[in-house]
Amino acid sequence: TQDMLGLNIQDQIFLNDQWNILLGGRFNRLEQRIENHQTGKSSQQLFMPFTPRAAINFKATEKLSFYSNWGKGFELNTGLNKDNDLYEPEKTTSWEVGTKYQFQPQSWFGLTFFDLDKRHLLTEGITDSYVDNGHVQSKGVELELQHQFNDNLRVNANYTYTDASVIASEVDETGSRLKNIPKHTANLSADYQMNVFGRKSGLVGNINYHGQRSANYIDNGTTLPEFTVVNIGGYLQISPDLRAQLNIDNLFDKDYYVASYTNFWVQPGEPLKATLRFDWSF
Repeated sequence: TQDMLGLNIQDQIFLNDQWNILLGGRFNRLEQRIENHQTGKSSQQLFMPFTPRAAINFKATEKLSFYSNWGKGFELNTGLNKDNDLYEPEKTTSWEVGTKYQFQPQSWFGLTFFDLDKRHLLTEGITDSYVDNGHVQSKGVELELQHQFNDNLRVNANYTYTDASVIASEVDETGSRLKNIPKHTANLSADYQMNVFGRKSGLVGNINYHGQRSANYIDNGTTLPEFTVVNIGGYLQISPDLRAQLNIDNLFDKDYYVASYTNFWVQPGEPLKATLRFDWSF
C-alpha cells in the first residue's frame, strides 16, 4: 500500500520586460508498506523528500528568447530485496537549456540541450533478482520547427539525439546502452485545413522515425532495427455538434518492433489499421 500527500509551492517573478525567474518545489510525505503473504515478511518505510524546481527565462528580442530549467524528482520502486526490505526510491535530477526564435507570427525554431540523471534505478542484480543501485544518464539535443505556410497549411518537424547509457550497475558495464532508447528519433507532421461544401475539414499526416536501440535488459549487443511509420487522416465537421474523423495508421503495413525486454520478448508494432470515429458535443 502507498499513502501520498504533497504540497506544491511556486512563484514566478518578472524582474523586467526581459528577465523572469520561477522558483518552486513540492513537499512530499509518502508512506509505503509491502506484505508478502507467502513468506509472512513485510516492510514499511516513510519518505519526506522536498523536490525543488527552478527556471530562468530571458527575452533578448521580440523574436529571440533563451531559457533554462532545473529540477529534482523521485519515484517509488516496488518490491522487497533479499533482506525483505523495501528498495530506495528512484531519484532524478534534470536540467535543460535552450533557445526559441520566432521568425513569423505562427512560425518558430527551437533548440534544446538536456541532461537527466537517475539513481537507485531498479536493475537486474548478481546477489539478488533486483538491486536499486542502478545509475543511468540520458543527455542530448532536440531541434524543433513549426512553420505556418499559409492560412491552410501548418508543418511541424522534430529531431532528437539521445545518448542514454549506464553509469553504474551490478551486471552491465559502464557506458552500456539503455534498452529501447534510440539515439535518433524524428517526426514530420502536417495539418491542412480546408472547407468541403462549406464545412470545416482537414487532412493530417505524420512520419515517425525511430533509430536502432538495445533490445535486452543487459546490453549484450542485440539490437532492434530502425523503423519509419507513416500515418494519415482526415476530419469533417458535419454539423456544429458532430465531427467525423478517419485515421489510417501504418499506411504501408510495415513490420516493425516497438520495444523489447529480452532477446526473446519483443513487442511488435500494430499493422495497418483504420479507425473511424464520431464526436458529438452537447
